[in-house]
Amino acid sequence: MSRSVRRCLSDALSRLDAAQLRRLKEDLSDGPPGSGSTIPRAQLEGADTLDLARLLVGTYGEAEAAQVAVRALEELPERPVAEFLRRCLGSDAPAEGARGRDGADHPVLRYHRDIVQRLHSANCLLDELLSSHVVSVEQYEEVRAKPTRMEKNRALLRIVADKGSEAMDRLWLEMVKADPMFVHSLTRE
Repeated sequence: MSRSVRRCLSDALSRLDAAQLRRLKEDLSDGPPGSGSTIPRAQLEGADTLDLARLLVGTYGEAEAAQVAVRALEELPERPVAEFLRRCLGSDAPAEGARGRDGADHPVLRYHRDIVQRLHSANCLLDELLSSHVVSVEQYEEVRAKPTRMEKNRALLRIVADKGSEAMDRLWLEMVKADPMFVHSLTRE
């Protein structure tokens, strides 16, 4: 088994919160359409992201495991995570809105993991994004209701990335204004 495929799968799956991961496992227990293979529900239930990556590759083989994971993520919908997985695997088929105007990967996607882990507070960003109509009141409340800082950051990034490059541009601009040192630390690594 290729370590790189498993690592890409694990890295992508680690971007999901607990509820998203649970939904993905439920979808995977039903198996992909047209495939005779499924991962037993009992094996999926206790699996963390590393275990899930091993189960996918062990059940479907490397190439099909990647395709199954991308399709399942897109159906959740978790397009930013599916796009991350595509890029990690070297696929040149980006999701809609995932590339900036110049064709390069958007920094919100490129630094997704660091933003989730290190962004101090999404609250000030949320206020600005609400006032500029990037997020709705419902989306604002959804992010604010998350119990931890990382879950708030993850939810905000998912909502904004699903809206495309203009919304990601606005989020990046607000991050630069709110915490220029944080953004600088991302871009110089």
